[in-house]
Amino acid sequence: MEKFVPAFVAAPEELVMPNRAPTRLAAATLAAALAIPASIAAPPWTVEETPIELVLDVKGRLEAIRSRGLRLVPKAFRGSFVVAEVLRRGGVVEEGEVILRIDAEDLAKELDRARIRLEESTLRLDLLREEQKVAEEEGLTRLERTRLAAERAERALERHRAIESERQLRGAVLELQGSEDWLTNQQQELDQLEAMYRGTSLANETKDIVLERSRRALSRAKESLALASIDHELYLTVRRAERDRDVEDQARLSAQDLAHAEVMSRLEAIRRRLAFADAERELEDLAEQVEDLEADLSSLEVKAPASGILTAISLEPGDDLSARQTFAELLDVSAFRIDLRLSPQDRGWLAPGQAVAVTLPAVAGLSAAGEVKGVSSVGMPDGDGTVFPAEVEVGAADSRMLVGLEGKVSATHRTEPVLAVPKVAVSSRDGRDFLVVILDGREVEREVVVGRRGSTLVEIVEGLVPGDRVVVPDPPAEDGTGS
Repeated sequence: MEKFVPAFVAAPEELVMPNRAPTRLAAATLAAALAIPASIAAPPWTVEETPIELVLDVKGRLEAIRSRGLRLVPKAFRGSFVVAEVLRRGGVVEEGEVILRIDAEDLAKELDRARIRLEESTLRLDLLREEQKVAEEEGLTRLERTRLAAERAERALERHRAIESERQLRGAVLELQGSEDWLTNQQQELDQLEAMYRGTSLANETKDIVLERSRRALSRAKESLALASIDHELYLTVRRAERDRDVEDQARLSAQDLAHAEVMSRLEAIRRRLAFADAERELEDLAEQVEDLEADLSSLEVKAPASGILTAISLEPGDDLSARQTFAELLDVSAFRIDLRLSPQDRGWLAPGQAVAVTLPAVAGLSAAGEVKGVSSVGMPDGDGTVFPAEVEVGAADSRMLVGLEGKVSATHRTEPVLAVPKVAVSSRDGRDFLVVILDGREVEREVVVGRRGSTLVEIVEGLVPGDRVVVPDPPAEDGTGS
């Protein structure tokens, strides 16, 4: 939006003298004489690059920089404890000060049961040791028997191959020859008897009896020879090979039994060692449990692990308290922290390690030095905008510094030179920023893009160039630059 300027007003460059700004009185006198509108009665701001002083001024609450939960941490007992006495309900405590006492009844019962289990485990280990000794001797005996059987089978195979196989063959041949000889003898005997009785006067009955007996013997000899021939053939074709295989199989299986027995002997030895190791570990675990329960029984007082501030304890005598259940917090007040929420602009220049000043409005004259410990790179919603969490560590410089007090964190940062104008020169409407610039002797409103905002100056990202002149409602601050 442009404003009317009388045609007789002097050129803009005539209103500003190089390196020397007119006084406010001179400007007012000149404005009155020339009837110039009041908006340009103050000297205009000539835009040039200048550093901006950024100021951090945020609030937070003092918190203990460290805290630790107070809880019972028994070595072995896992049941619920019963509170016997509460000695401190909260407040300042010294290291080693007794806070709680615990009833010992349940823990003592658990210790008695553990001692019984330890004694039983000792007896089981002794029993296992004796059983394994017997089992080892029996295993050695079985292995020796198997080894002897394998050796006998191997010797039998060697004898069979060297002697018995040929001997059995020879016996089968002799048996067949015996049957053949018996048949021959019976035939000869019958022939002799027939020849002998042919010219005798013996009674026919006697002759017939003798001859018939001889004929029967000859018939049996023939049948026996036939059977012997069959047996001999079976021996040669079947039984001899089967006998060879039986002896060889016996030797092979005995050797295999010996190999298996040796493997099983080793496996049984391993199993015995593992079982014994398990029993030993069980005994060691139970012994350790008894030792830990004894230690738990001797330390049923909860003491402050360090000096600090104890939060409120709501336990009463008779209440149950689980192992590892946190029942209070011990705050370390040797140092404090303040959690901040930074704007994106402050996030841009505040960094870990940076020194800041901390004041406590509730305690007059109390201040302390602080240090930025961390600044998050991840923002979080805050209304219509975004903030970035940060943490400041504050040394406990004074006993008046208490957890929960409000602290104001301050710091400054001087930027690199940028195009800047006084803050009062910027007006905002509907989320947009405007300046009034002097163009050809006339005031012209121009929309701009504002960047970082300092204590007295703001950065103009778009809308101005060096040398532009900006209307300022009041004179610029003394530490600002302008002409």
